[in-house]
Amino acid sequence: KNNGSVVYDDNGTPADNNDDRIKALNTQEGNGNLPSGDVHCITMDFDEEVWIGTSAGLAVIYSPQLLWDGEPGVFDAQRIRVERDGFVEFLLGETPINDIEVDGANRKWIATQGSGVFLISEDGTEEIYHFTVDNSPLLSNDVFDLDINHVTGEVFIGTELGLCSFRSDATYGDFEFSDVYSYPNPVKPEFTGNITITGFAFDSDVRITDVAGNLVYRTTSNGGTVLWDGKTT
Repeated sequence: KNNGSVVYDDNGTPADNNDDRIKALNTQEGNGNLPSGDVHCITMDFDEEVWIGTSAGLAVIYSPQLLWDGEPGVFDAQRIRVERDGFVEFLLGETPINDIEVDGANRKWIATQGSGVFLISEDGTEEIYHFTVDNSPLLSNDVFDLDINHVTGEVFIGTELGLCSFRSDATYGDFEFSDVYSYPNPVKPEFTGNITITGFAFDSDVRITDVAGNLVYRTTSNGGTVLWDGKTT
């Protein structure tokens, strides 16, 4: 709290302290460049980029592998710039970030203090969902904790007023394709809604055909899951 973040490497020898490496990151440019020294959460995504949530916003360390041997500044945290209404601003501004979770599609779920829950794209440049008490059954805009069931895609949301959840469309990929299945199954002619197909590898190229083999739908899986509305367009 108020002192940034500490990175520790035991160098593969946890019983020997003599070869340990420790680096403290703070708000100074060239030594972390964090939005605030009050760090609430840290997570690493599938690209080994480190996402950091603070009391004054969000930042990403894109090259953590340069932390030990790189020149000062090459491992500094960067703010993501997005365009809104013709203006360029930092993603989420100075909103306090309480938790960051990475789903099966490498997207980021972000819990905030006072602004609800965001789901952003893999690189943070696209807002996919923004849940608040005004547009969803979210219990409070003060969200303290998130957790994801990566088998089902369900996101659990902990707020000051209790727990709720949301069934997301992304799961962890299965590179063995050992249990690909769809539901509901069977799909009756009068069914309306999404058909879920799961069990794919990460970012699989998924094609759906009719009984004659004609392509009717093609997409890329969100992690290991695809949603299809049953239509050809």
